[in-house]
Amino acid sequence: FAGINNSYPKFFPLFSLLFMWFYAGMTGFRTPIVRAVLMLSFFNAGEIVERDIDGINSIMAAAVLMLLLNPYSLFDASFQLSFVATAGIILACRRFNLLNRNFFHGLAFSSLAAQAAVFPLLVYHFGVFYPAGLVNNFLFLPFTGLLLISALVFFLFPFLCIPLQYLL
Repeated sequence: FAGINNSYPKFFPLFSLLFMWFYAGMTGFRTPIVRAVLMLSFFNAGEIVERDIDGINSIMAAAVLMLLLNPYSLFDASFQLSFVATAGIILACRRFNLLNRNFFHGLAFSSLAAQAAVFPLLVYHFGVFYPAGLVNNFLFLPFTGLLLISALVFFLFPFLCIPLQYLL
């Protein structure tokens, strides 16, 4: 892939844009997925035109676009929780320089930042807050990437499921 990337530096950002929107379509264009795909689309577009994109600008542009398409989504708990949690992580990364920490420190601080940011919304919408969510995020979040990649591989190559069935 390095040879392709060196010869055609715009190929991978374009490919990932297509892949992300395909994935968003497969999931039914759910609010958190569309927010994430829009934000990553802005970052990839910045890569294509060779400009840096700020995380806060990206999340604000994604919110504006989504609200232009459906203004009532502002009152949707999914919209609010997704954007507030992501903004909390972005602001914590800036404030505490989480990108320069090791993986587990960054994971713990970003999980804590997201939980702190959405705490008022959780209490408002659901009337409860579960502190076990902090532990669950720290323990299970590292495995979600592996699970997502595995699901995609088994979706694209279903014949690989047969050996896995025997293994399980």
